[in-house]
Amino acid sequence: MSRFFLPLALLVFCILPVISHADSMRVWTSTSGTSIQAELVESDWDKVVLLRENGSELRIKMNQLSPADQDFLLKYIEEKNKGETGISEINAVAGKVRQNVRCGDDSRWGYHLYLPKKFHRGREWAVCFVMASGGGKSFKPMQKYLSAADRLGCVIALSIESKNGFADSDIAMAAMADDVFERIPVIEGMAFSSGMSGGSRMAYLLAERDKRIAGVLACGSGSGVYLKEKDFRDAKLRSSTYVYSLIGTNDFNRTGASKSHDGFSKECRLRFFKGFHDWAGAPLIEQGLSRVYGAALEGYNGIDSQMLELDYVKSVSALIKGLNEKAPWEAYYLSSYLDDQNLLTSELEVVHEILEKDERVHLALEAENDIRKFTKKYLVPVGFYVEDVQPNVRREVEANKLAGKYDSIPHGEMIRLLGKASRPPKKK
Repeated sequence: MSRFFLPLALLVFCILPVISHADSMRVWTSTSGTSIQAELVESDWDKVVLLRENGSELRIKMNQLSPADQDFLLKYIEEKNKGETGISEINAVAGKVRQNVRCGDDSRWGYHLYLPKKFHRGREWAVCFVMASGGGKSFKPMQKYLSAADRLGCVIALSIESKNGFADSDIAMAAMADDVFERIPVIEGMAFSSGMSGGSRMAYLLAERDKRIAGVLACGSGSGVYLKEKDFRDAKLRSSTYVYSLIGTNDFNRTGASKSHDGFSKECRLRFFKGFHDWAGAPLIEQGLSRVYGAALEGYNGIDSQMLELDYVKSVSALIKGLNEKAPWEAYYLSSYLDDQNLLTSELEVVHEILEKDERVHLALEAENDIRKFTKKYLVPVGFYVEDVQPNVRREVEANKLAGKYDSIPHGEMIRLLGKASRPPKKK
C-alpha cells in the first residue's frame, strides 16, 4: 500500500504532543460514529491519548478519529504554528505579486514571485516554476496561475530572463529554482515546472535536469527541448515525472504533444481546448495543476505529508463541486482520481456516485477515448516536430463524421477542429 493511502490523522497527532485543556476539550468522534468528550494530552506516530472528564485515559489509534476531527486539528495546527505571512527579506507578502526578485547568488537572473493568500512561514509549501516564451518582462502570464496557487497553497515563480531565442534560458531558470529553494520555505519533491510554447519546453528541460521537480504542466508544446534548434531532442524525464498537457485543437505543436503523450504513461493526460497556439485559460490551468499536485503527493514522504493530503482533499473537493454542473466530466475525472487513492470523503462519495450515472459523463469518456484514437491515427504519425498546417481531406471527413455523436457536449466541436489543419506560427 502506498504512503499516499495512510490515515490523514497521522501528522496531525505527531506534531501535537501536548495541548491545553481549554483548547482541546471537545467531543471527539470515531470513524464508527461513537463520541466522547475529552482532552488531547499526548500523541505520537503510534497512539493518541485522550483524557475523559472523569480523569480516565483512552488510548486509540490515529486513524480511528473522524474526518471532522482531523479537519479541526488541521485548522488548529495552522493557527498554532502560524508564522510571518510574507518574506520580509525580499519584501514579499502573501496574496500579492512581488516583481523582479533578483537571485541572491547571481543578480543577473530574476523572477516574479507570488505567495498564496494562506502562506505563512510556520510550514513549507509546494512551488511551481513558470517560463513564458517571451520571458517575464511582464508578470501577466503568472496571473493565470493565481487561482490555483490560492486554492492549493502553492508558491508561483515566473522567470524573467528565460525566453525563446535566449541561449542562457536554462541558466536563468535554474538560478531561479535554486534561489527559491534557498530563500522561500518550499518543499523539494513538491515542485512543478510549467510554461507555454518555448516556455513549456524549458519546463520539460527543468524537470529533466532538476530532481526536485516532480511534475510538468505543459501548455502549447510537446516534450522536445532545445537551446538551439539544431540541438532539438526529446526531454529525458524520470519515470516518476507526471505530465499534464494543455494544447489548442489547432496549435501547430499539437503533433508533438500527441507524439510525446503516446510515449508517456497512461496516467499522464493530454487535454485539448478550443484554440490555437496560446495559453490555456486559468480554469484549465487550475485543474491541471491540481492533478499534477496530487501525483507529486503520491511519492512524497515528508513529515508534513498527511497535513498536505488533508488540505489537498479539501481544495480538490471544492473544485469538484464547482465543476459539477458546467463540466461534470471534469468533476468526475478528479473525483475518480481521489477515489483511486482512497481519498473520497463521505460527501464526495455521494457526488461521485451521481456523476457515475450522468449520461454526459459517459459520453465525454467515450469522446476522450475517440480523441485518443483519432490523434494516434492522424497526429502522432506526422512527426515529433512537424507542423500539420496543410489540410487533410480524409482527416476532416472522419472528424466531422465522428463529431456528430458528441454535439451535445463540447467534445463534438473539438473533434471537428482537430480535423482541420493547425494554424502555422506567426512569422517573426
